[in-house]
Amino acid sequence: MKVGTDAILLASVVNTDDAAEILEIGTGCGVISLILAQRTQAHIEAIDIDEDSVAQALENAKKSRWKDRIKIINCALQQYTVQTRKKYDLIVSNPPYFSHSLKSEDRKRNISRHNDSLSFTELLNGISLLMKPEGSCWVILSAKETAEFIITAIKYGLHVHTLLKIFPKTGKPCHRVIFQFKKFIKKNVEENLLIINNEDGSYTKTFINLTRELYLEH
Repeated sequence: MKVGTDAILLASVVNTDDAAEILEIGTGCGVISLILAQRTQAHIEAIDIDEDSVAQALENAKKSRWKDRIKIINCALQQYTVQTRKKYDLIVSNPPYFSHSLKSEDRKRNISRHNDSLSFTELLNGISLLMKPEGSCWVILSAKETAEFIITAIKYGLHVHTLLKIFPKTGKPCHRVIFQFKKFIKKNVEENLLIINNEDGSYTKTFINLTRELYLEH
């Protein structure tokens, strides 16, 4: 899978304060872990169920200056929760979030986008088990799936603290939402919005400022 705007935005928005141990669930080519390594001094484990994705992520990590702090693991989350004893300060995921949409003929694309192999229940159960009591989790979702995800999260003791509504273009509806979850309730949830493109198709100043250290040019 190609590097997408979803991954870039999630990795740029995440609050990494005091994160010494980070887990990325569903790393794909490893771009989110690479950005988090660039932004922090943390040790990062990145897991993915797909062997080809893991191979690409391994290659990308080895070619980076942060290779000593990134560990790529070919493993399903369901298995990882059983085999590890580690707990994480920060968990990040750009998960397969479509549960009620048509699939393509591309098997790998379906794995990365549809939650057949990692349901919301399995993802949130894994996050709850692997996250430290004072830790946080950041997830990007399709706007259509957010209500179901929040309801499921609460069942596993995870509560929204921050949300960022993302709009693809001025005048278009919200299509993605980035959430921060923690294990305690926050009365006043912090809510913000981000528009990616202006009406003429150019990037907004907010998007440029957020991602300027990650793109070679805008």
